[in-house]
Amino acid sequence: MQIGPNIDIIKKVNDTYMKMYDEEKDPSQKDGILKAHRNFLRQAIYSLYVYNHMADAAKWFKYLGEKYPDKTIIDGDFNSYPRNVTLDQYAVACVQEDINDLSKDRVQTILEGLLTTSYMSFVLDQDDRAEGLRVLAQKAWQKYMSGVPAERTSALAISFKDLDLTVRNRLLNPTNGMPPEAAAILRTKLNIPAEKISPTAPQEQSANPQSNKTP
Repeated sequence: MQIGPNIDIIKKVNDTYMKMYDEEKDPSQKDGILKAHRNFLRQAIYSLYVYNHMADAAKWFKYLGEKYPDKTIIDGDFNSYPRNVTLDQYAVACVQEDINDLSKDRVQTILEGLLTTSYMSFVLDQDDRAEGLRVLAQKAWQKYMSGVPAERTSALAISFKDLDLTVRNRLLNPTNGMPPEAAAILRTKLNIPAEKISPTAPQEQSANPQSNKTP
């Protein structure tokens, strides 16, 4: 079951940037290539982290720090050099920045990733991390909902409860979800009998922001 970013593509894109830089003859263009490359790495690391590809996220985070040790990695934080920031701190800062963007699709994708990673952490017996990611997802959702204008509630509201159930059912789907052994572990952790898992996810979202205040 493939969840999140294509890891092989990240390496290929990285190699392409490096080849472009090496082959570029115009010095004025080289800086632009490096800037684009650095931004690509930042986004790739964030995506890997959110979708629980922690080893790869750590590997590329280390690479970013070695490649650009004197470039900050958190927008607006002028002391956020790689040597001063942990991978966890970087990811949390990215979540906070993204939630400021009232793009429903983008926020929903972020929340789905955090919840997916939370459930996968349970499977790996990393319960503390799983709970922490869930709390982060809830706080991110609350911050997003607090910024939704009343007149746009019906269009922009996200039901945390329904989104959480969608993610859980997707992972536990016996047809195309996680491997049976992993699903069994997750059901045990969550005290959910196998026969209670629906193969489909709820589509209805609450239009009342007040009803969404308590996940």
